[in-house]
Parts: sequence; C-alpha cells; structure tokens
Amino acid sequence: MRKVIYLILVLLLTTNFHGAFAIDTHSDPDSVEISLPRMVNNILKDEEGATIENEEKVYSNKYVSVNINKPIVKIAKNKEAEGIINNKISKRINDFEEYITKLSVRDNEYNIKVGLEPKPYVINVNNNVTYNKNNILSITLNLYSYTGGAHGSSVDETFNFDINTGNSGVIEDFLGNNRNYNKIILDNVKATINKNPELYFKEAVDKLNVIPYNQKFFLTDKDLVIYFDEYEIAPYVAGIPKFYIPLSKFPKGLNKVNIQLEAPIIKTINYEESSEDFNQYLSYPKIENMINKDIEMKINNYIKDEVFKFIKDIKASNSQNKDSDKYVKGVTTYYKSLFKDKNSIIFYITYSGNNRKDENILLINKIYEVNLQNGEIKVKNQ
Repeated sequence: MRKVIYLILVLLLTTNFHGAFAIDTHSDPDSVEISLPRMVNNILKDEEGATIENEEKVYSNKYVSVNINKPIVKIAKNKEAEGIINNKISKRINDFEEYITKLSVRDNEYNIKVGLEPKPYVINVNNNVTYNKNNILSITLNLYSYTGGAHGSSVDETFNFDINTGNSGVIEDFLGNNRNYNKIILDNVKATINKNPELYFKEAVDKLNVIPYNQKFFLTDKDLVIYFDEYEIAPYVAGIPKFYIPLSKFPKGLNKVNIQLEAPIIKTINYEESSEDFNQYLSYPKIENMINKDIEMKINNYIKDEVFKFIKDIKASNSQNKDSDKYVKGVTTYYKSLFKDKNSIIFYITYSGNNRKDENILLINKIYEVNLQNGEIKVKNQ
C-alpha cells in the first residue's frame, strides 16, 4: 500500500534521468563530497548572456545514496537576475532531495523497527541546457528516485528563463506573437501520435484537445519540444514522451522576451496520518505565485477545506459502521490539473476509501473550475 501511494505522489509532484547510480557499500556511510563547479558541456556559454557551470554533490548514508549535478548560472551583466534564477533552481532540487530523504527515513525506520535491513533510497539529479542565446535560457532538471520495486521514477522539470528578469515563462511568452500558435502545437503533437497510436494511452490521447497554458516544454536551436510526464499519455516503457516541433512552423519565430510576471505555480501538498483504526494518505493542490494573495488564500483554503471535510465525513460515518464492511479503514486523495489559460485552472480530485479487507468501497471524482481573477470555484461531480 505504501509503495502504491508513493508512486502516485511522486508522479504528481509536481521533474528524466534514466541512469541509476549504484550504491557504494564500501564508502564511509556518512561521507559527503561536494566538488568545485565545472563546465558540463560545450553549449553552455553565451558571451552576451549566461554561462552555466556544474556543482556536484555526492554522499551516502543508511537512508539515501545521492548524486546531484546542480547547474550554477552566471550572468556577468545582471547579478540580480542571476540570483533569482539560481534560487529557483536550488529550491526545486532541495525540495526534491528533502522529500525523498524524509520518505526514506520514515520507511526505513519502520523497516528497522520490524527487524528488516534498511535499504537506502536513490536520489539522482542531472541537468541539460538546450538553448542559451537571445536572452533565453532553457534548462531541464532530470529528477530521478528509486525506492525499491521494479524500477525508479523520473520527472523532468524545465525552466525557460528570461535572463533579463530572472523570470521563467510559459509557451505564450516565447511564441505568443504567432497567431494560432496553440493550434500549430496541438496539430503537430497529434500528427506524431497518429503515426504510432498503439504507443500511447487511447483515453489520454482522446482527451488531448488543448495544450495547457503551463504545458511542459523546452527550446532548442531548431525546435520547440513539448513533453509529458511518465504515465501521463503513454506506458512507462515510453519514458518521457517528447514531441519536436520545428520553430520554422511558427511564421514570426520566437518573441523578443520580456517576462515581467510568472504564471501561478501548482504545488502538491502531501499529508499522511496513520493509526490502528484509520489511515490517511492525502495529496491535494496548492496554488502559489499569484499576484493577489487574498485570492490565492481564498482558493487554497477552499480546496483544503474540501479535502478535510471528506475526512471528517468519513469519520462520522465510521462511528455508525464500526462492525460493518462499510467501515472505511484507509482514505486517499489525489489530483490532476489542467491550466486552461492564464485566468483559469481545473482540478480533478479523486477521493477514495478502502475497508478493512483493503477493498475499495468508496470512489468520488470531483471537478473544480477555478477562476484565478476572482477566486470563484465551480464544483461538479464527474
């Protein structure tokens, strides 16, 4: 059960690195090695813009085996933007490292308690710079973790920076001067899928009718590259599905970037609580980075209250069903999101409950249409 919940939460976290590092059992279990910054590859330097160096962090102990290659961005003519960019990169990596480490401590402390050997979880972070000119820096973090089982989990997360401001943009910021740019992208993605439809999940492809406002992407010298997370539109064997769309498809090319405001960020909140009679594994969205903090708080409080009202109602129902198969022993919530445009987000939240026999006896799907301008939320059952 724990493993299933973990896989759900990692896929929702809301960053691809396919090479696993072996755990060195001969080294000092508490050793830490941090190398001096060095250059990663030969495309990282733009004489008029950014230079990227690499800082390695390698250590292992009884809980984790860690190998992190963190990009360090240097902008000689704009130290303020340099600081903003590096802080964003560091925060994402640190959050990932902290999350997997806490997960390992929790799981391995339990293993030790019941007489099992601790098994260190693996944390690998790599990075790839694919575009570094015209005041645009496109850099992808490859976040990989292995916590046991058949295979690990990989997530790609790209920052597409305007190095004048330090802000990261969405596709519209780079290609919005092209009429119907969204349709161009969608048509090219679907054309690629249609060449080998058996490689993709039919249900996911059927629902692919719009490119989300915050769609994951990166730039190269020749292409806009749209990509999806593991399991999002294809099986695990497909890895991170990528779709290369030539920039020549966009008549006006790339915008002259000037990103003054970033799009809101959807952060995943995970809450776990276990007892002999009742277990909770909750995952729900929290919006950050909005200009209007009152509206941001209004939305987040509403979603959080919905999730915990579900728990409260289950507990109330359990008091009437103590000796019944209707007693709900464990509850889980998880979600998907669709950023329709800069003013609206849709959350699809699933509420699930199992009885003492670990049989699913409760499944509720709700759709929350969120207006980011006024904080109003429309709710309907799916």
